[in-house]
Amino acid sequence: MKLQLKLTLHMLLCGFLLAACSSNDDTTPPSWINSPDSLYPSTQYLTAVGQASKRDRASNVALANLAKIFTVEIEADSSDLTSAVSTSSLAGMQTTTTQELSRNIVTNTELELQGAIIKEAWQSPTGDYYALAILEKQKAARHLTQTIRNADKNTQQLISYSSNQAPNIVLALTSLRQARAEQIKREVANKQLVQVANQGIVNKTSSKEIETLIKLSLAELKVATAAESERSNNVLQSALGQLGIPHAIESNLTLKANLDTIDPTFTNQWYWLRGSYDLSILDGDTVISSKRWPIKISAKEEQLLEARLQDQISAKLPDYLIELLSTQPTQNF
Repeated sequence: MKLQLKLTLHMLLCGFLLAACSSNDDTTPPSWINSPDSLYPSTQYLTAVGQASKRDRASNVALANLAKIFTVEIEADSSDLTSAVSTSSLAGMQTTTTQELSRNIVTNTELELQGAIIKEAWQSPTGDYYALAILEKQKAARHLTQTIRNADKNTQQLISYSSNQAPNIVLALTSLRQARAEQIKREVANKQLVQVANQGIVNKTSSKEIETLIKLSLAELKVATAAESERSNNVLQSALGQLGIPHAIESNLTLKANLDTIDPTFTNQWYWLRGSYDLSILDGDTVISSKRWPIKISAKEEQLLEARLQDQISAKLPDYLIELLSTQPTQNF
C-alpha cells in the first residue's frame, strides 16, 4: 500500500514537473534571450540573439549581430595606398579611405563565422521567433592564428621577391603592394584574435613599414614623361611629384599618356564627353605596364567639358599611377 502510494505521488510529481516545463517553454522566455552567458559563458563563447517574425529571419539576425560583435573597429589612420605614399597636402590626396581594410574585415568575419551555429530557438506566445547564435572562441582562435601565420609567411616571401627576384620595378612594387595587403589582413585577424583569446601575436613587419619600403622604392626612381602636349606633360610631372617620384628629362623609364575622346553628344539637356585615358611605363623600348581608364564628363555648357576633363584627369592621375606601377600589368609584354 505504501509502495503504491509512493509510486502514485511520484507519477503526479513527474506529471506536474512536465506540465510546468511545458508551460515554461510555451510562455516564459528562456534565460538565454536576456542572458546568454547563463548557458554559454563569455569566457568560452561569443553570443548574439536575433528576433524576427520568422524563424529563419531570426537566425539570420542572430548571425548578423554576432558578426557585428566580431568585427573590429577601423582605425582612423588606415588609408588607401595612394594616400599612404603621397607627399602632397592636397585635399584630394589626403582623403582617408578604409575600403581595403573593410574588405579584409568582412572577409575575416565571414571566414570565422563559418564556425558559428544557431544553438537555441524559441517562439513567443505573440508569434515572434528568437534565435541564439554562438561562436566557440577556442575554435575561432585556432583559425585566426593560422590566418596570421600564413599572412606573415606570404609577406616575407613577397618582400624577398621584390628585393631579389623581380625583373622590373612594376613587379617589384606589385609584390610590395601585395605584402602590404597581407599585413592589413593580418592586422585585422590579430585584433579579432585579441577579442577571442585576450592576446595577439606580435608581427615582424607591419603594413606601415611596408608603406615605407614602397615610398623608398618610388623615391629611387627617375622617370621621364611623354604626352601629347606640354600641359599634359606638366600634369604627369605634378602627379609624379605628389607620389614622391623624381622627374627626369631623360631616363630609361618613361611614362607615356594618351587621351582618346569622341565628339561630344547632347542628351537630356546635358553635353557628354566620353573616351579613354591610357598610361604606360616603358623600360627603354619595352612596355612593362599599360592600363586604360574610361572617361565620362558632363556639363550644361559644351565649352565647360574640356576644363572638367582636365580637372578629372588631374584629380585621378595619382591613383592611376599607383595602379599602373603596383598592380599586375593588364597585358603581358
